[in-house]
Amino acid sequence: MPQDAVFGRNPSLAEISAVHSNVVAYWRFAGNANDEDPTASHLTVTSGETFSDAWVAPGVAGGWIGGNAERRAYDRASIDASLQINGDFTISCLFTLARDRDPGTADGIVLLSVSNDTESSTTSFTGAGSGLRYLFGIVDEGYLAASLSNAAGGAETFLFSNEARVVQGVPNHLVLRRSGTTLEVYINGVLVGSATATVSVGNGTGTTIVVGRSMGTVRNFSGAIASLGLWNAALGATEIAKLNKLHLTQGSRGDLAGGTDIDFQGNDTERFDTLTANRTLTFSNPVQGEVIFLQLVQDATGGRTLTLPSSAKVIAGTFSTTANAVNHVGIYCVDASAPKYLVTYRQE
Repeated sequence: MPQDAVFGRNPSLAEISAVHSNVVAYWRFAGNANDEDPTASHLTVTSGETFSDAWVAPGVAGGWIGGNAERRAYDRASIDASLQINGDFTISCLFTLARDRDPGTADGIVLLSVSNDTESSTTSFTGAGSGLRYLFGIVDEGYLAASLSNAAGGAETFLFSNEARVVQGVPNHLVLRRSGTTLEVYINGVLVGSATATVSVGNGTGTTIVVGRSMGTVRNFSGAIASLGLWNAALGATEIAKLNKLHLTQGSRGDLAGGTDIDFQGNDTERFDTLTANRTLTFSNPVQGEVIFLQLVQDATGGRTLTLPSSAKVIAGTFSTTANAVNHVGIYCVDASAPKYLVTYRQE
């Protein structure tokens, strides 16, 4: 089976610096909205003032393990010189877009925007202003967009509307890379779009950083942004692959085949089964931070129940016993020493 992204994490500054040392900003959103790089470009929270370590998983309505979908936005009144990139750069963002949330075509949702323009009602996705430095975001139906401009008035907008599309409700690790005149977009480590960018990204005295909201209207990102990094260099394909592995746990999918034991050190991180009888699960070989996803389908009769071990606590959803119901079960090992597990349920 091909490997797919099944679980997201926000790596430490040391981990991403080991991939490439030219990190000029890294917002990990682990307890606050601070920049963990020494430049200390801390953000101000403009909505949703609660934080936790951002483990992104699809089992929790596109939010974090242990919580519901969040609507958050951040900004900063002034930009440090290190963020005023002039030349090659790389932006990395790990996030989950909540299910059934479709950003509008015109104003979209900004993952990161750096500008010396005062924000106005004019959308940045239909034409970059002269004060905009760079912008990376999501537009209609989950497609990606980028804008570049400089103080000399040069401006370009790129809509990667044919191939670069994120998926709602699951972790997406995005990379926007500029090297010379080449602009590339990666989703989960795979190059999915490219364009020729002729405009240089000019420096200037910036006044605005926007993260997690629209530009044209007051509308915040619905989902969870787990980490956001910026390099003043173009990372290579090998480095992007390493960065992706730091952000996403990947695994294969196998048939549970009527079994009852979930081995956290097994090869399969996703398993599926059709229930023809009641099921009692056991968990073995716990690995702290590991997540297992199950797809358990009721047969045409339905009524099949699922019993969990006492070490597991259901924190979201209910298990459907309706005939032919498809149950998605997320099992998160929160403590391996004295095993404890968090479980979420979601139905198709």
